[in-house]
Amino acid sequence: MLKFEIQIVADCKETGLVGKNGIDFWVQNIDKVDWTLSFDTVILGHTKILSQLVGRDWIREIFFKCLKWKKNLFSYDDLSDYREEIQEMKKNGLKVYWSSLVSEVDKEHYMNKLFQLSVPTVAVVGTGSKQGKFTLQLQFKNFMEKLGYKVGFLSSEPNGELFGAHKVIPFGYGSAENIHEKEFIMAVNYALHEIELKNRPDLLLMGSQSHTVPLSMGNLGFYPVYQHGFILAGDPDAFILCVGPDDDITYIQRTIRYLDSVVYGKTLALVLFPFRNEAPSSTLVTHLTRITEDEAIKKIENIRKESLLPVYCPNIFDKDIEKLCEEIIVFLNVMFGRNFSGG
Repeated sequence: MLKFEIQIVADCKETGLVGKNGIDFWVQNIDKVDWTLSFDTVILGHTKILSQLVGRDWIREIFFKCLKWKKNLFSYDDLSDYREEIQEMKKNGLKVYWSSLVSEVDKEHYMNKLFQLSVPTVAVVGTGSKQGKFTLQLQFKNFMEKLGYKVGFLSSEPNGELFGAHKVIPFGYGSAENIHEKEFIMAVNYALHEIELKNRPDLLLMGSQSHTVPLSMGNLGFYPVYQHGFILAGDPDAFILCVGPDDDITYIQRTIRYLDSVVYGKTLALVLFPFRNEAPSSTLVTHLTRITEDEAIKKIENIRKESLLPVYCPNIFDKDIEKLCEEIIVFLNVMFGRNFSGG
């Protein structure tokens, strides 16, 4: 799904991942990477908490190495506190990129008015974190494009542009959630409008962050305020809800009822992520274990029975992404008077 080649995957030894095999790479020790190799860009994941735990400013160290070895830098974390390093990179002809929470919107000019999007909009949302929402967005986008549809893509993940997103507004882990909710709604709505104007898509795809309704009350950290604003900004016509194998069915039902009432859109299908995160909460890494196909079938049948909606699992059943896309196309054809067609 990437349009560039990955040469090295590296991490620090404290995560416990060094020496382990990924899909196509084994994880190297970042302190032993050969920076003279021909790669031209470093993609730096979230490191702020890691830096605090191990007592190393990873961002500043990577800046230093990029300057020394003439590498560009793409960061998941906000780099606005590293102005001197950024200026030095630019002086040396190097590029530095990170996604800020929102772009500037002229509120006085728009007088709080929002754009009404003229093409169908589909939102991928979830009941929790680490449910494969971003992977599902990429699968959905790629399959729809194979069918001839032009998909405009707004991502809420900081790495969205690496995977072909037209706009990125990160508001999940590591983002600086310091913007007023109404300004956030305007920024998301304006970003979708820009995609519509510039890219002329047949369909807009927007991917949200973890949780859609609160699991519990009593703490602001439990409230998915920005997820709510994200949905209001896009006013999606259809929702795809990602769920986990251990989600409580009543919580899934609450989420569906919310989605079917918050705007005029409808929850069309659920997607089961067939993995459990079994890593202790004290560790820095995620340890996902896959449920069996038989377990997945039982989970799917139970969720389908209780939700009265189609349930798919593309991570186990290859044809399910095709079935999901067909579900969306049929709905949008009916909704838009069979004028929804790709190509």
